Amino acid sequence: MRRRKYADLVLLPSGIYEKSITRDGQRHVFRSKDPEEVYRKVELFLHPPQLFSVFAEGWEEEHFAKIGAGTQSSYRSPLRRAVAAVGDKDIRDVSAADVNAVLLAMKDQGYSSRSVRNQKYVFSMVFDYAIREKAIQYNPVAAVDVPRGLPRTTREAPEDDAVDQIKAGLGCYWGLFPFFLLCTGCRKGEALALTGADIDLQQMVIRVHKNLEYVSGKPRIKPPKTTAGFREVPILDILRPHLPALRPDEYLFPQENGEPMSSKCYQRHWDHYCLDAGFVAYDPEIRVNKQGRSYVYQKRRNTLTAHQLRHGYATILYEAGVDAKLASKLLGHSDVAITQHLYTHIRNRKQATVRDQLNSYFGSIAL
Repeated sequence: MRRRKYADLVLLPSGIYEKSITRDGQRHVFRSKDPEEVYRKVELFLHPPQLFSVFAEGWEEEHFAKIGAGTQSSYRSPLRRAVAAVGDKDIRDVSAADVNAVLLAMKDQGYSSRSVRNQKYVFSMVFDYAIREKAIQYNPVAAVDVPRGLPRTTREAPEDDAVDQIKAGLGCYWGLFPFFLLCTGCRKGEALALTGADIDLQQMVIRVHKNLEYVSGKPRIKPPKTTAGFREVPILDILRPHLPALRPDEYLFPQENGEPMSSKCYQRHWDHYCLDAGFVAYDPEIRVNKQGRSYVYQKRRNTLTAHQLRHGYATILYEAGVDAKLASKLLGHSDVAITQHLYTHIRNRKQATVRDQLNSYFGSIAL
């Protein structure tokens, strides 16, 4: 005898279908006028969805406890982007095509190769976490390739006229900070962590052995990421007269109360310097006022970054003939290959400049 469809459901006099399940001594009842809806409710109860967003949150909690604030910051945007795209999907249903769609959308929006690769890496780490939690057995990111033709971004050193502007801008608000970075190659966090005890005016060296990072905008002093970060940097004669006399525990670049700079305090100082020294540009932006009328607002942006000054120091080392191995030690690079790549970029940029100069010169000659 053929089994009657929906035989395992109870049809109530009201026309509603019902199914009950007992689990751990507790009875659970599922009802609906649509029997297929009853089955769907039962399935969700027996096999609840394992949302991608839940595993993303679990990975963040686990992984962020092991990494520095800077690395955390670099992962937050791609994590938010991933959750926005597939957060409400069961992680078992998120496919390589879903991940690929996110990467292709980033390409269309003009994201750099580094940003897209970082996005793929964050996706992969969340799926690896889900594998460890035994929610899935396969990481779909393994089948995803980074799109071709992505723009590659390189942090350029400041141009010669900008370097002259920095030298001339010592008298500007907070002018010592960018000049110090240019003369030492210190990272922003390394410079902000320096105290009088780190500056040896007898030996004319700066001992770099700590770094300032931000956790929720608040400063935290910690050791460098790698052993290469521990180093001595020579104090150049051009910098020496501008270094103030400090107590051993006094910060070279403190905020107003003498404590290490908060994130907001640093940004306020940097914005003020860029405006004072002329390192700003204005981009027109259409806005609408309270009356509903549109107007053009000139949005200000800085044209100089602290990291550019570190590259400026690398350029100075290159032009001074300092070999890549020694330059790597002075810059605190963990691998000399990083310095060699940077030197190659500087050399290529200078060759392009020479080519433009020659083309301009020969173009002005009547042949």
